[in-house]
Order: sequence, then structure tokens, then C-alpha cells
Amino acid sequence: MNRSIAVLVLQIGVAATAGAQHSLVFVPEADCSTRGGLTPLDLLTDETICEVVPGPGTLAAEKTVGLATLNALLGDEDGDLDFFETALDEIDAIALPPSYVASPYGSPSIFDYVLSSKSDFGEAYAAIVTDGSLWRFHRAPAVGAPVIDIVLSQPTLQAGIGTTLSIDVDAAAFDADGNLYVSFRDDELIHGDLVSVGDGAVLAFDADDIVWNADGTIASLGSDTVAIVLAESDVDAQVVAAGLLDALGVPVTTIGDLQALDVDPAGGTFVGADGVTAWPNLLYAGSDNGPRILTTAGGGAIATLNGVALGGAASPTGSFLGLDGNGSDLTCLQVIATRDLPLCLDLSGQGLTPLDLDDTLWIDHGVPDGTVWIFATFGASSAGATFDAVPLSDKFRFQAWYTSNYFLLLPFDLDSNGRAAIDFSLDPADLNGDLNIVVQVAGIAKPAEMSAPVLITYDQ
Repeated sequence: MNRSIAVLVLQIGVAATAGAQHSLVFVPEADCSTRGGLTPLDLLTDETICEVVPGPGTLAAEKTVGLATLNALLGDEDGDLDFFETALDEIDAIALPPSYVASPYGSPSIFDYVLSSKSDFGEAYAAIVTDGSLWRFHRAPAVGAPVIDIVLSQPTLQAGIGTTLSIDVDAAAFDADGNLYVSFRDDELIHGDLVSVGDGAVLAFDADDIVWNADGTIASLGSDTVAIVLAESDVDAQVVAAGLLDALGVPVTTIGDLQALDVDPAGGTFVGADGVTAWPNLLYAGSDNGPRILTTAGGGAIATLNGVALGGAASPTGSFLGLDGNGSDLTCLQVIATRDLPLCLDLSGQGLTPLDLDDTLWIDHGVPDGTVWIFATFGASSAGATFDAVPLSDKFRFQAWYTSNYFLLLPFDLDSNGRAAIDFSLDPADLNGDLNIVVQVAGIAKPAEMSAPVLITYDQ
């Protein structure tokens, strides 16, 4: 599509939703907390997907996906009989593809996002999931079926940027016209391995060069079709223009590694590295900037969402993103329409171990003083095993039932904050080998609500 037409289409789309409230979805790069970190629900890691709604008053980031959920979705991905691991090392990128259509039931869910990880994983899968690919969780996989769909393979991306070298995707975003933006964890060579781009640069593929399969995966980006949107030096100049200071009051002059990327919902355009091409304004965050999100608007500035700044120029404080203290810089970000938060489950620690037989299942984002039903099922414990699920209607915020073959079904009352803490314990004398228990909770209020699963594991 002609770039000027594409920008016009984007501006019209943004103008139509300019008055809407937005939520910021993000993953912190380092361990941090919200609300003082008094419960596991408020302890965040680089494998925690969070949401915050910028606005007046005190903000608190909300955990929506934690490590116990990722382990329930991934299974024993490396075949070592340990079902509770940090398989991804870090969630590096999160994006919503052009095919995503919001539902009235609190979407998106984890199945809607396209993701990338810091490290390769899936040694026990049919094929390794590389850190140079974009992928999504397969909705309601059957036993033995793939739990991951590759949306953009590393070889396809290598062909598109024109390199023969290994790559590691560090940030990704799609705009309203279907153009794809990426940044990499390390400096890379593109255009036939002849042009070097830094890890703070932004590259793009025009929608016209992206060939989609019917199943929503990318068949081709063409050969060497990538464009440099911003060189790292251009991004550094924008950081300088934003006027950031570090914790000691020293001006921040570099992006470091550009780690998070999305389109700025405030609209507008900027001229890219070639001095000619107009691109939609982008939101971005980097390793040198702390918990602050910048925008390309105006040549570089602290971004705003819902009319509220996403960071403070004077110091890298986490309060602007709902984090305690200095918070953390971000590994990825995605702006979505504000919604009621989905039911969230989390654990104290990493499930059951021989040294810690008592544990707690935490529930969050329920109806205040409401009731939920707790489902629990036994999961497989063989090497490389995954957990099967039954697909649910899109009327559910989480569209898969991992505990349909349940051995336990109990009602449990929530407190005035829509939270609950359920203590449990097991005696190892009662066990014969390893044990995996998959748990989900369901809300009885309308619309129908099912949480994502968590994995409670006992490694004997």
C-alpha cells in the first residue's frame, strides 16, 4: 500500500478511538513488585504479563499471567521430568497480529498474543522454538499435539532482513495497516549481511510484502524486504530530546537495547531514517531508560496514555507504571482497550517441594465478595508430556478448559478485593513418584469466566 495512504488509514482509525481508555500490557525485565509485594500476586518477574490502566491517583500493576500458568501451558518442554521451570528465560516480545479482533468478553487472552522468548525452548517438541521467531500458544491442544504455533519462523525472518546469521527478536509490533516492526537483542547485519544495525534500531516490513497463511501464520516476508525505520543513533537522539535523567540526576543519552515496541495510540506520524518515509508514531522502551516509555512524537518525548505520562523525566521511578520503588525497565509492551481483568491464579513459590509441603494458591481479579469454583485435575508426569484441554467459546475470557477431567470441584468465597488465598499441603509418604496437579477457577457471575490454568508440581 502507498505509505501516505497507509498513514491516512491509520490516523482515521486512531481518531475514531481517541477518546477510549487504554490499558498498558507489559513484562518487566527484572524482578519487581506492586502494592508492596506482600503476596505472590504482587511479585513480578520477566515471565510475568502485567496490565496497568494509567490514570489519576495511585497506580498498581496487575499480574494476569505468571510462571505457574506458563508451565501449565508449556508442559515438560525439555523432557527432563521437571515441569516447573523458567523455560522462556524472559518474554522478549508481545504483539497483537492484524487478524486480532477484540471480543466483548474481555479479550485479548494469552492465545491472541504473538510472543518471542529470550532463549530457545521446546527440546521435547517436534521442533525447537527459537528466540529468533514469533509464536503463539495453541488454543486447547490435545495430548501429543503442538502447544506452540510458529507465526513467523526464524528462517523466514532471516530471509526478510537479508541475513545468513542467527537472530534474536527483542521487540515486535503490528500497526493498523498490517506493517510489522521489529528490533533485535543484538546488533545484526541486514541487506545481504552488508549493513549493520544496532540493537537500539527499529526495522519494518511493509504489509504488502507479508504473505499470510490461512491459519494466521506468515508464509513469507520476501527476500531482503526490510526497511530501517530508525537507526540506533536516531533513537539515541530521541532519548536525548526526551530529557531523561538517571537516578543520580545524570542525563540519559542512549536507548541501550530497544526492548519494547508498539504503535502510539495518540496517532500522528514521524519521518524515518531515510528522511522521506512517514511512519506512524511508535511507543518504545529500552534498557537504559528504566520504567519509562517514550514516543517518537515530537522528535522524542515521554509518552502519555489516557492523558497520563508513562514515566518521569527527573528520575526512573516505577510509580508511573504501577510498580514499587524504581520498578524495572520493560522487555515488551502492548496497548489494548481497557477491560475487566481476567481471573488470575498464582502460587507461593514453585508449587510443592520436599522441603516445603505447605503451599498457597492465590486467586485475583474476581468479583468482590463473590464465589468461584475451583477445578483440579491430575496431570501427566512422563518426560516431554503436555496437558490437554477442551476448547471453550469466545464468550469466555480464557478459551480452554484444562481441568475438564477434574477430581476436585469446590466453591470458594472471595474477599472484598476479589481475592482469595487457599492453603494446602501434601504428605510425601502418600505419594508414589512425581505429581502434577492442574488447577483452574471459574466465576459464576456473568459473563462466564474461566481462569488460565496453573501447575502445582511435586518433584519427589
